[in-house]
Amino acid sequence: MLLIALMTAVTAQVVTVGAVGGAVGARRDRTLQHDLALESGLLLIEDILAGPSAKHLFHELDRFGTTGLRFAIGDVEIRGTLRDEGAKFHPRWFNRPDQEPLLSRVLTRLGSRSGLAPAQVDLKPVATASQSDRTLSYHWFDQLLADVQPGQILRLHEDEDLHPTWSDVVTLWGDGRVDLRRCDAAVLDAALSDLPPGLADAILQMRPADRTINFFRTALERVPAELRQTVSQRVGFDLRRYAIEVDTIIGADRRRWFVVAGHRANRLEVLHRGMVTW
Repeated sequence: MLLIALMTAVTAQVVTVGAVGGAVGARRDRTLQHDLALESGLLLIEDILAGPSAKHLFHELDRFGTTGLRFAIGDVEIRGTLRDEGAKFHPRWFNRPDQEPLLSRVLTRLGSRSGLAPAQVDLKPVATASQSDRTLSYHWFDQLLADVQPGQILRLHEDEDLHPTWSDVVTLWGDGRVDLRRCDAAVLDAALSDLPPGLADAILQMRPADRTINFFRTALERVPAELRQTVSQRVGFDLRRYAIEVDTIIGADRRRWFVVAGHRANRLEVLHRGMVTW
């Protein structure tokens, strides 16, 4: 009887290990399918940005700040939402240790003006340069904010697209320039907040109703001569840098991704890519 009990226990353990191994293998296969679906979706978006449909897409971005895309590849459904990543504030312009208090104030004001839920600004930068030229950098939002809910940083689900998040107004990727084509006054004011007040509003007052018109040089001529170099380093026009929220749907399995990419010479260059998992 003892031998039978022992054999039964061993058999049950083998069956359990086999079942777990099968589940792990199935999830690995499904994850690979989602990875391939994301890659396919990005290639399709790259084609759209380079093709005749881009004009309609840019028109929607100019009017609404966002545009939606949907594809079906066999049994795989891909849903995407594009936003202008260039129309966001980058903390790189406040990257000296003595500027941390200013950056904290800038983020607090930007969040308030952008309709975001109150969040505690708690800076945890990384030193990136030598002692002779110390600068600070931030690689993820938890280095800027403390005790903030995940849904306040990124949208966790497709039905939250109208809910404002910190990733709508703050970026950690790219060269740091703000895109005058689509940025709002709160973001531009944040990027220029160490310069004379009112400069951001004066620049945006010159923006034509037709967002396709490049008014950058004209606006720069109105900036005081001693500030033009600084302003030209921090702003640009039609930077073609996008945040892409992608849902890959395979049967009942849905996954969400957050991608930041630049689009130049008809190619999509991915600057950040990660699955939204909480």
